[in-house]
Amino acid sequence: MPTTSSPSSAVSSAAPVSPATALVSADHATAHTLLNCLLREVSGPEHQTVVADDGGLRLRLPRSGVLLRVGLRRTSLIGAHRFTGPVSEQRDGSWAEVSWRGLAERIQRELQLRTGVRNDEFLAQVASSHAGMTAALQEREKATGNPAPDAYLASEQSLFFGHRFHPTPKARTGSPASWSLFAPEAGARFPLHHLAVRREYVREETAYAGALAPLDRQRPVPDGYRLLPAHPWQYAMLREHRVLRAALDRGDILDLWPGEPDFAPTASVRTLYYGR
Repeated sequence: MPTTSSPSSAVSSAAPVSPATALVSADHATAHTLLNCLLREVSGPEHQTVVADDGGLRLRLPRSGVLLRVGLRRTSLIGAHRFTGPVSEQRDGSWAEVSWRGLAERIQRELQLRTGVRNDEFLAQVASSHAGMTAALQEREKATGNPAPDAYLASEQSLFFGHRFHPTPKARTGSPASWSLFAPEAGARFPLHHLAVRREYVREETAYAGALAPLDRQRPVPDGYRLLPAHPWQYAMLREHRVLRAALDRGDILDLWPGEPDFAPTASVRTLYYGR
């Protein structure tokens, strides 16, 4: 929305945006992350946004004719605003709240008109991220009752809403029940799944000699093999793959099952941390 007088005058009669409040719901967090990306990647570069007289932000989707607004709890000169409350859409001169799913549908439509390509995975990924945020909030009490052993891990496991400039920051494969045992926001800790792989099939690079010694010390393996620790969630997704099954049947890979010590997931889930 160009920063001219006409967009502002078109919405100047709208009711004032509610005062700033903390993000407390997965619905608002999902909508706000979508707006962050829309503002940075589309509406901002195309000059389709303005901070209105009432202190709220307006974003126009010009190709689909949609005008959105959201409250601001902090304004940024470089566009890295912090939002508050629900997102609304102007309809027939008044404002109507738009759900996170409705916002995703409007963004999908705008991007299709902009690029000529429809992303059929987008809505499902947004829904998956919303489910992840919902599960993260539900796990808050569990995480509080199982505090992280140090400040670094505590900060990693406290990111309930993920990256604020990612449209689907909490999208994960499978249902929340399938990955909750490995979720950082649940304060999860678990052992790695140990495999032994014939030495001639192992290719590795390290930053310095001996960098892999802490992993090698986790468990002894038969002569001619190297230890390969695997993330248990990833291994569960791959265990029935025909290539892996064939290697296990030939003895090129030995399944040693999980072993100590326990590791903790960081914000990226698949990256693990071990602190003494």
